[in-house]
Amino acid sequence: MRNSQSPSIYAIYHNALPYYHDRLDICSLDQSGKLFAATWVKNLLKGQLSNQVNGTATSLDKLRHLYFESRNYEKTCGAKSFGFGYPLLIDTQESDLLVAPLFIWPLTIEPAQTRVDAWVLKLEQGQYVVPNYRLFRHLKLKYDIDFLGEALALSSNGRINSTELEAFCGKIAGRLQFLNEPVDAMVGQCPGIDEIGKYSEKGAVHWSGVLSLFPPQQTRIFSGGYKPEELFTEQKVEEGEPPLVFPFLAPSPEQQSALEMIERYKISVIESRSTQAKTETLTNLLINALSRGKRCLVVSERAPTLKYLQSEVSRTGLNQLHFLLDDAVNDALPLLELLRVAAIGSSRSISYNDEDFQLKKNNYIRHKQKMDAAYSAVMSKVFGENGWTETTGLFLASNRVEGKELLASQLNSQDFDFKQPEFDIIRQGILACQPLFRKVKTLSHPLNNLHQNIFLGYSKEEAAEFVQVQLGKHLAATAKLHHRYINKLDGYAARLKLHFEDNYQEFAHKTEVLLNQIASYSDTLGDNFLNAGARQSLLPVFFSAKKKRLTAAQEHVSKLYLPLVREFEANPFFDFHFQPCKDGKNIPKTRENLSSFSASLKQWGQRLDTLVQDELLRLNSKTAHPDLDYNEQIRDLEYGLDLMLEELNESNLYRKGFENKTLTIPQRQKYLESIIEQLETTQLNLRDFEIFYQWQTEWLNLSPLGQKVIRALVKVKPKDWMAAFESWYFNNLLKATDEHALPTDSLLVENVANSWYALRPLIINQILKLWQTRQSDELKALKKKNRKVYRNIFEKAKPWKGNVPLESLLAEGIEAVTSFLPLLFVTPHVALNVIPAAEKFFDYVVFAGASRLSVESASKIAPLGKQTVICGANDGFGSETSIIQYALENEVPATHLTDSFSTQGEPGAGKAPVVTNVKGRYHELEGTNDVEAQLIIRLLNQIKQTPQRIYPKVGIVTWTVEQRNLIYSYLLKLKQQNAGTSEKILQLERNGLGVHFIDELYGQQFDILLLSFTYGPVNLVGKMTKKMVFMNTPEGVSRMSMLVGKPVEEMHIVHSIPAVEIQKYQTKKHDKGTWLLAHLIGWGEAWSNENKAGIKVAMEALGKKDHSKVEKTVFTAEIMNALKPYLDERRMSRSVVFGSLHLPLCIKPIYENEPPVVLQPDGFFGKTTFTSGIWEFQQRKKLEVEGFEILPIWSVKWLKGSAQEARVLASKIIKQDAKYKSREKSENEKIDTTD
Repeated sequence: MRNSQSPSIYAIYHNALPYYHDRLDICSLDQSGKLFAATWVKNLLKGQLSNQVNGTATSLDKLRHLYFESRNYEKTCGAKSFGFGYPLLIDTQESDLLVAPLFIWPLTIEPAQTRVDAWVLKLEQGQYVVPNYRLFRHLKLKYDIDFLGEALALSSNGRINSTELEAFCGKIAGRLQFLNEPVDAMVGQCPGIDEIGKYSEKGAVHWSGVLSLFPPQQTRIFSGGYKPEELFTEQKVEEGEPPLVFPFLAPSPEQQSALEMIERYKISVIESRSTQAKTETLTNLLINALSRGKRCLVVSERAPTLKYLQSEVSRTGLNQLHFLLDDAVNDALPLLELLRVAAIGSSRSISYNDEDFQLKKNNYIRHKQKMDAAYSAVMSKVFGENGWTETTGLFLASNRVEGKELLASQLNSQDFDFKQPEFDIIRQGILACQPLFRKVKTLSHPLNNLHQNIFLGYSKEEAAEFVQVQLGKHLAATAKLHHRYINKLDGYAARLKLHFEDNYQEFAHKTEVLLNQIASYSDTLGDNFLNAGARQSLLPVFFSAKKKRLTAAQEHVSKLYLPLVREFEANPFFDFHFQPCKDGKNIPKTRENLSSFSASLKQWGQRLDTLVQDELLRLNSKTAHPDLDYNEQIRDLEYGLDLMLEELNESNLYRKGFENKTLTIPQRQKYLESIIEQLETTQLNLRDFEIFYQWQTEWLNLSPLGQKVIRALVKVKPKDWMAAFESWYFNNLLKATDEHALPTDSLLVENVANSWYALRPLIINQILKLWQTRQSDELKALKKKNRKVYRNIFEKAKPWKGNVPLESLLAEGIEAVTSFLPLLFVTPHVALNVIPAAEKFFDYVVFAGASRLSVESASKIAPLGKQTVICGANDGFGSETSIIQYALENEVPATHLTDSFSTQGEPGAGKAPVVTNVKGRYHELEGTNDVEAQLIIRLLNQIKQTPQRIYPKVGIVTWTVEQRNLIYSYLLKLKQQNAGTSEKILQLERNGLGVHFIDELYGQQFDILLLSFTYGPVNLVGKMTKKMVFMNTPEGVSRMSMLVGKPVEEMHIVHSIPAVEIQKYQTKKHDKGTWLLAHLIGWGEAWSNENKAGIKVAMEALGKKDHSKVEKTVFTAEIMNALKPYLDERRMSRSVVFGSLHLPLCIKPIYENEPPVVLQPDGFFGKTTFTSGIWEFQQRKKLEVEGFEILPIWSVKWLKGSAQEARVLASKIIKQDAKYKSREKSENEKIDTTD
C-alpha cells in the first residue's frame, strides 16, 4: 500500500527531490547518464522530444511505477499527469525546504513495442509547457516580486527555447540574489542531501529536473466566499408550486421521493451505497432539468463516476447537450471541435409537436397531482408516526370493543389538540387509574379532601403517619375549644337572664309604687286629682286651698314618673313608647301610660327565656351586653377559633383551607363542630388510606384534561376504559382531518402510468427543440456582444494551440457554450479553475461520489448553482470529513436509497463469489504476494466472452500499490513478448480492463472483479504481517465497505490468510476492517459448501440482508377481524413477503386455479414520503402476472361504515370462490363423462 510517510501527489510542486518512488532524476534515467540527459533536454526545448530509454535497474522500477500510476490517475481522476519539472528552484518556505520546478512539460510515457523494460518518452502535439503556479505565488508572497505574469507570457505559445529559459532564470536569480551556477548542456544531477543545505541557505536556480506525476494545478486564487455552515444547511426554495418532476426512467418510491425533495430544498442529499440507485436518480434529475431548460454542473473527484453517469444519460437517447470535461488541457480541443460542429448543425430539423407535448404533459400533471394528493393524504402523519390508514385501524380496533358514542356527550373535542404526546399522557393515566378505581369506587371519597402534598410529597407510610399525627393533634385542640364555647355560652345565658329578671322586678316595682301613689291621691283628693292636668280648674286660685294640694300631688307623681321613664328610655328592654303627659302631671295620661307600660312589662317578663336565646344567636364580641362585662371573654372565644383555624391550615392536612366567615358565637360553634365532624370522618376512613393513597397519587398526577377524561369514564362506566377513550379520541381526530383528497379510485395509479407512457417518448425531442431555440438566441447574442470570442469558440479557424487558456474562452462565452452543452460533467479541479466563477449561473450543481469530496472544495463550487444536490455513500474516508458527512451532520434534508444488492451468494441464484486461498507469502519489503499475482493472471486468462461476443469489463484490485505494479508488469510483459494471451489482454483492455490499488476502485464499475488481498504470512511458520493493522484504520474500513457494496456479476477472491486467522477476525467485530474481510471470504466459502447458515451469517454481517421487520398493521388486523364471520381465518395471511414487496393481507384460494387475493389498503404499496405511480403500476402488473387478484380497501369508507364495507368485501371474495367452485365442478363432470 502507499506509504503514509510519502508526500501527497500535490507535493511535487514544492518538494521535487527525487528521493521517492514517484520522482526520477533526469540524469539517472538512462544508462548513459548526463549525456542522455543533455540530449533529452535539448530536444525537449526544441519541442521535438521522442526518446526510447534504456534505463538502469533503479530507473526502470521507477518508470514502471510512474507509468502505472499515471495511467491509473488518468483513469480515476481524468487528467494526464506524467511530466518533466525543470529547472529546480531551491528556497525556504517559513522553516521548510522548498525545491520546486519552475516549469512543467507534460509528457507521454509508453512501453516499447518489442523490447521488454524499454520505455518511450514523448512530447506530443497538444502538450504545452506550464509554469509552477504555487512556486511563483510563493515568490510573490515572500519577496513581493511577481514573476508569474512573465512566466505565463514566456509559455504562452506552448514552448520555451533554451535562450528564453536561461534569460528568465537569470533574471529570477538576479532579482532574488540566488545562486545560478552554470552547468554543461543546461542540465545537471539533482542536488544530494549534502548540497541542499548550501543551496537553501542562499537560494538557487538549479539546472536539474525530475520526471514525476504533476496533477492539475490551482490556477485561481479563492478569497472570501461562503463558509460551509452558511451553505450546507436546510434551505427551502422560494415559496410556490414545486415544478413538475417527470422521471424519464421508471423510479422506485425512494427515488421519486429524492427527486421531489430536490425540488423543494436548495441543498439536498441522496445517500446510498447502491450505485445503480444513485445513478438512476441522478439521470432522472438531469433529464428532467434539461426538459425544463435548466443548466446542470455535475462534479465528482472520480472520472469513472462522471463517465458512468454520462453513459447512462446517453442511454436514454440523449446523445447531445452534454460533455465530460475532466482534463482542462487535453479536453479543450475536443470540446471546441464539438462546439463548432454543433453550431453548424444547430438549425437541423427536429421532429417535435409542441401542442401534442403540452397536451400530454398537462394530462400527466393532472393525474400525478391527483395521485400525489391522495398519497399525501394517506401517508401524512395524522397521529404520531401513523398515517391516515393506520390511524383508522386504531379507531376500528378500539371501536370494536367500546363504541365512540359513549363519551360523545361527556367530552368536548375543542379541549384536545389530538397529538400523540397528549394521547400518551392521558392513556398512561387511564391505564393506571382504572384498576385503582375498581377498589376506590368513587371520586367523592372522604379522604379526597386531604391536602395534595400528602400524596405527592410523602411516601405512603410517611403520609399515613403524618395524617394520624395531625388528626390527633387537631381533634384534641378542637374538642377543648368546643368545650370552652359551650361553657361560655351557658354562663352568658344565665347572666343575661338574671340581668333581665332584675330589671323586670325593678321596673315592675317602680310602676306598682307609682300606681299605688296615684290611687292614694285619688282617695284623698277625689276626681279632681284623677282629672288633674287634663283641663282648667273652675275654682279661683286665690280661693282654693285644695288646688294647692292638687298641685303638690301632681308634682309628687311627676317626680316619681320621670325617673321611671328616663331609666327605661335609657335602656329599653322592649318596644314601648310613653305618650306625652306633661311629665306625669296629666294624671289621666300618666295613669294610662303606667297601665300600658305595666302590661308590656308583664308580657316582656313572660318572654325572657326566648329573649335570652335570641340574644345568644346574635352574640359576638360587639353584641355582648355591656352590663354583663362579657366582651373580653367573647372576644377570647373568637380569637381561639381563628387561631385554631390558622394552625389547621398551616398543617396542610386538608386540600381546601378553612376560612371563618361567621359573625356570631353560636355560628362559630357550629362551624367548629363541622370541623370536628370532618376530622372524625377522616379518622374513620383512614382504614382505606393504603389503597386511596395509590389512587390519589395517580389522580393528582393527571393533567386537568386527564382528570376530565377519568370523570367522564366514571360516569359512563365502560368495561374497557382505554378502548372507550381511544374510539372517541381517534374518531374525533380523523373527523378533524381533511378527507377530500383521500383515495377511493382504483384508477389513480393506472392513470398516472398511462399518461407517463404517453409523454415519455416525446421528452428527448422536446429537450433538443428547447435547447435548439436557445442555441440560436445565444449565438446571436454572443456574436453581437464579442465577435472575437464567438470566432474563437464557434468558427473553424486556426487550430487551438493552448495559447488562449480554455478558462478565458469560457469566461466570455459561457452562456452560448452551455446552450449547446447545458449538462457538464467536470472534476473539482475543472469546476474551480476552468468553469467561470459566476455565482448561481447553473441551476443545479450535483456532487456525485460526494464521499470523496472535501468540504473545502464543495464550499467553493456550490455557489455556482442555485440548487445543490449531494449524492454518495456516507461511508467516510480517513480522518477528513467529506461533504456528505458534513451535510448529514448539519441536518441537510436527505433521502436514503435502499441498497440494491444482487442475490449472488444464495444457492441457485446467480453466480457466487469464488474464494481461493493460495497460501502465498507476503513480501513485506517489496509489498507483494507473487503467488496471488500469478493466480490472478491465470484467472484473467479464463475470462470468456459474453453471448454478444464481447469481453466483460474486468477489474483487478490489490491491497498494495506494489502488488498492483507487479500484476501490471506481468500483463505488460505478456503483451511485449507477444505471448499467446497478448491479444486477449488487449481486447480486455479495450473493454475496460484495469489493475487498481484498492483506493483507485472508488467510482469504478466492473462486470467482474478479481481481488488479490495481498497480505498474508511472512514466513514458513505462518506469522501474519503486521500491516494487517492498516485494514482497521478509518481508511481501511472505508475501503472494505466500498468493496462489499460493489455491484458486480462475478467476484473472485484470492487470498493467503490462514483459516485460523479468518476465524479469529470473524469474532472481533470492533476491528471492522478485518471483520468485513473475514465475512466476505466466509460468504464465498459458505456458498461453495452450500452452507445456508454460513451464507446467512456472512450476508447479514456484510449488510446484504434486509433486517427490517415485516410490518403488520393494525388496519389489516381489523380487516381480518371484520372478515372472520364470513371467511375461514386460516385463509387469511398478513404481511406476506413476495419478492421485494410486503403484501399487507392475502386471501388464499380454496379451489383449483383460483387466484389468491391481495387486499391493498388505500391502493398504494409505497411507504416513502412520495411514491412513484409507474412503480406502483408495475408492482400491480407483476402480481397480476403471478396470478394474484388485487382488491383495494379504502380506509375512509371503512371509517364511515366498517360493517357494511366488510360485507361488500366478503361478498366479492365469496363470489370468486363460487365462480371457481362451479368451474371445478364442471371440469369434474366432464372427466366423469369421458370415463
